[in-house]
Amino acid sequence: MSWLPRGGGVWLFRLALVGGLVALVGPELWADEAVGYQLGEQVATLAEPEVTESSGLAASVRQPGILWTHNDSGGGARLYATDRTGQALATFEVSGATNRDWEDLALGPDAEGEPAAALYVADTGVYGDEDASAIYRITEPQVLGDRRGRPLVTAPAERFPLVFPGPPQNVETLLVHPSSGEVLLLSKAGSGKSTLYRAATPLVPERPTALERLGTVSLDGLVVPSRTATGGAVAPDGGRIVVRTYVAAFEWDVAEGETLAEALLGGDPRRVVMPIMRQGETIAYAADGRSLYATSEGSPCPLFVLPARGD
Repeated sequence: MSWLPRGGGVWLFRLALVGGLVALVGPELWADEAVGYQLGEQVATLAEPEVTESSGLAASVRQPGILWTHNDSGGGARLYATDRTGQALATFEVSGATNRDWEDLALGPDAEGEPAAALYVADTGVYGDEDASAIYRITEPQVLGDRRGRPLVTAPAERFPLVFPGPPQNVETLLVHPSSGEVLLLSKAGSGKSTLYRAATPLVPERPTALERLGTVSLDGLVVPSRTATGGAVAPDGGRIVVRTYVAAFEWDVAEGETLAEALLGGDPRRVVMPIMRQGETIAYAADGRSLYATSEGSPCPLFVLPARGD
């Protein structure tokens, strides 16, 4: 979901504006606290022409080297498999799902509790309609060789309707613990004060899932794009959380025995410098947890990597 109006040539305006904003908030973004990752670089362009608004990203743990993404509102209920070189590997139609406004993607346990065996999609960008927001859980499809061409079909998706404690919110950040299944949602707020919600578990398909308001997560920034939560991820071992904005990112450590919510509400994040991109709304940990991936909305879709320092 854009923070600027859509229209012909708007992406050029966005790019120029973001570049100006980085210059404006330079001292803030290039502080010494941004020590976890090297400066990111574009390593590929996604070859799949259907990916025009990459809004969610996840790196498979069970199939190392596979990256999953999906489009924003207006796209089909499809998941796209690619790799670090941008090669289009497969397209999967998500059985039993509708893309009203898919905003984020995460890996978590499947219905049997197997860690990182399912993809969770946050259909949470539509707000103001009490029946709109939901999470889909899909058993991660197997990508066997080059399966481009006619889309394949996933196993039936499980849908979990969301019930907010108050008016529905615009949410672009989904956080799922790969093992415990803790599910958190972070609202998109230009003020930098994002509301943190936790979904009641266990999740039961088609049964309304109550969201508990836990508190506020602060994303410090001088201007709106540097403090607006647009995506997030949890490291494969559950030991770190990252939340990104249009021009920066923030990373928290999760102590042993601590929940994701406790870490977000009680810890001080490290600032992560993000590459300049057209409209960055995705971030994901690599399967080994050492580097970060990111894409940008727009076509062609660029793929960025932020390696860990020392790699």
